[in-house]
Amino acid sequence: MIETVREGYRPNFIKTLFVGESAPASGDFFYCGGNAMLTHMRCAVEPALGGSGGSDQDFLERFKKYGWFLDDLVLTPVNHLTKSERKAK
Repeated sequence: MIETVREGYRPNFIKTLFVGESAPASGDFFYCGGNAMLTHMRCAVEPALGGSGGSDQDFLERFKKYGWFLDDLVLTPVNHLTKSERKAK
């Protein structure tokens, strides 16, 4: 499901690629909204997007419009794994 949601926000041409470790095991996925990663990303990039406000969905649509995309190095959650298991993934 996560990859289906992520693909819905993939711009036709990626201008800026943000890279995360993996989606969290909790299910608080960036592109689903209402999570800490989205909140922190909004605070970091909204000045470059030319404004703030609106819903998480509004922000994600602007994020895509600017050609920005967040992908993960590992497609399965790793934050619940031990350090050695994480490194192996």
